[in-house]
Amino acid sequence: MRPSESIALRREPGHLVRSLSALLLRGALGMIFLVAGLDKLSDMGLLGLGDAGASVVAAQEEALPAVEGAPAGEAAPEPEPEGEDAQPAPLRYPETIRAMFADTWLARELKPMLDLHTALLPYAEVAVGSLLIVGLLTTLSSFAAGLLLLSLLFGLTVLGKGDMYPTMMVYMIADVGILWLSPVTSNYLSLDGLLFGWFWKPREEDYRREYEAPVRPRA
Repeated sequence: MRPSESIALRREPGHLVRSLSALLLRGALGMIFLVAGLDKLSDMGLLGLGDAGASVVAAQEEALPAVEGAPAGEAAPEPEPEGEDAQPAPLRYPETIRAMFADTWLARELKPMLDLHTALLPYAEVAVGSLLIVGLLTTLSSFAAGLLLLSLLFGLTVLGKGDMYPTMMVYMIADVGILWLSPVTSNYLSLDGLLFGWFWKPREEDYRREYEAPVRPRA
């Protein structure tokens, strides 16, 4: 006997709601990666912001009013601390990472790998963040973002910073959500949707059909 056929209607969000959810998650996580990577590249002096920052500071100093004992257009010099009171210059990336891991087994046993990861991290963050924001190759970029988060979480475990675990897990859950919504049927508000044609005409999904075994009459 052929099993009876029934149609189960599931109340699920449509294409637009799922795509808007993916857009919000992609924008939030992608912005975090992109800004973090740009900050690191700026500290490394690879964005050309050092000269611009110096020009802005010089312009501000010229705009200050003249004070007694100082020529016009120049700010009064501040006394510099001497001896033990002198404050060391703040560390910049990648020196900050090297200083954090200086006393760990990772810096002693795997220093070349640590240096390589430190050198590639800003570029990876900028690339992954940009791809997530525009929604290009979303499945691959979200998976790469997950691997990047795992590498950062590994560094936190080596440092023993347990207070950062909840924050990293929130990032990981957001990335899993992006990966779950990465198929173009749930992510057509993106470059993937534009390239694959779903941006204009998202196709309708078929209802899931469930087959139930016939009820046998009792003897």
